[in-house]
Amino acid sequence: MTAIAGSNLFELDNATLDIGKSCTVTVTTTTIEDGNLTNSIGISGISTKENVSNPFPAEATITGRAALFPQKSFDREEIAGGVPSTMTITIRNRQRTTALGTLNNVDLTDNFPTGLI
Repeated sequence: MTAIAGSNLFELDNATLDIGKSCTVTVTTTTIEDGNLTNSIGISGISTKENVSNPFPAEATITGRAALFPQKSFDREEIAGGVPSTMTITIRNRQRTTALGTLNNVDLTDNFPTGLI
């Protein structure tokens, strides 16, 4: 099996699979994005030198949680004109491992809605 750290693919080459047997491949992955991430092996994504291939696709879905997770809040729900309110922004690094290492040069842009200054 060949895998390159930090890439999004791996390859299994020249495996032998005896009659009635199976081969299990285990790969450790991580994500830097939120949302459903579907990994697919397409039709004929597995092949042999005997020209046998998979007639059906296989897929698995995992829900990704991005490493950077922003949260925002105000210290009150309502304010009158001219009355100050404190906004708090928290940026959390949700990594559970050091796969990406320390996140450096984190930048934040926050555009206030019309009427908020």
